[in-house]
Amino acid sequence: MTCQKKKIALIGSQAFALLNFRGPLIQEMVERNLEVYALAPDYDNETREKVRKLGAKPVQYRLSRTGLNPFRDALNFLGLIATLRRIRPDVTFSYTIKPVIYGTLAAWIVGVPRRFAMIEGLGYAFTAPGEQEELKRRVVRTIAQFLYKLALRRATKVFFLNPDDLNEFVQKRLVYSERAFLLGPIGVDLRAFTPAPPVSEPITFLLAARLLREKGVLEFVEAARRIKSKYSNTRFIVLGGLDTNPGAISGKEVEGWVKEGLIEWPGHVADVRPYLAQASVFVLPSYYREGVPRSIQEAMAMA
Repeated sequence: MTCQKKKIALIGSQAFALLNFRGPLIQEMVERNLEVYALAPDYDNETREKVRKLGAKPVQYRLSRTGLNPFRDALNFLGLIATLRRIRPDVTFSYTIKPVIYGTLAAWIVGVPRRFAMIEGLGYAFTAPGEQEELKRRVVRTIAQFLYKLALRRATKVFFLNPDDLNEFVQKRLVYSERAFLLGPIGVDLRAFTPAPPVSEPITFLLAARLLREKGVLEFVEAARRIKSKYSNTRFIVLGGLDTNPGAISGKEVEGWVKEGLIEWPGHVADVRPYLAQASVFVLPSYYREGVPRSIQEAMAMA
């Protein structure tokens, strides 16, 4: 008599991030004889095939990652319920805000026995831009806190990457303290990220982040402007694609900086290691509510 495999559904917000950040986890789950379903909203043929090579089953579902339309979110939520009802997983593991909220609630409605969530940072809604906070952000944060509370009280366990986020969620009663667990930095594979020789000529500054104002991109460009006015041979590289987040920087702005000769912008890259190997200094001037940024861990591993 063969024992039926346990099913686990990983619920993410981007297919490429599912591969880049959860790839080793998926591999280990498969090696432990779990049947892994990898849910993402934006699969293409390439990412779908890469997930299959890891031994998991790619599953497309609808998600408006940064949208604020409640009617669209409600329809997508119903679709996620139907998807999980079809898969019938024994465990769900969700990360990033909308998958955590809607994935956990959908799993609870369907009757998934064990529902895990990971808070990798608090993001736009919880990031104060300064003394004058716009009404939109306050409204978004109020709604986010209500939905977090609704979802996380139905989670089996909630993982946090830093103690500040954990303490804030417990103090605001968004999660039961006994279900909150401080995981700490996720880490990187040190077999893949190995030390590179130091670069002193030309001095090269590297920023790798989504192109959001809260990530400190404007400050990085202003620093480039000032330094290059005195030391013209220095390089400033920005890695990252355009985003639909409310704090996103437009492509026109970025292209303008490139034309000025302030920065180099390869855009989003699948492998950051060749660029880390060119860097003298890695910079992340972020005031976004980060968890523990993986980009810093990758840079430290190659330092």
